[in-house]
Amino acid sequence: QIYPNPSSGELQIRVLQSIQPNAMVELRDIQGRFIQAWELPLNGLFSQQIHGLNPGMYFIAIRNGQQSYVEKWRIE
Repeated sequence: QIYPNPSSGELQIRVLQSIQPNAMVELRDIQGRFIQAWELPLNGLFSQQIHGLNPGMYFIAIRNGQQSYVEKWRIE
């Protein structure tokens, strides 16, 4: 679960399944270009204030072991 969406730059994620060590959160622009990555805590709760992004659409990818989940995320 990624929220708020749309956002002013605050990103919060709650993963409901078990988290593997070294799980990652990746931020990419709408063309798929890498912007930033963070390690996802084992409790599955992630919060980050992101500054300097232009308004528009982005992708948030969660990579958890062999599984990947991608969702669109909009900055206003």
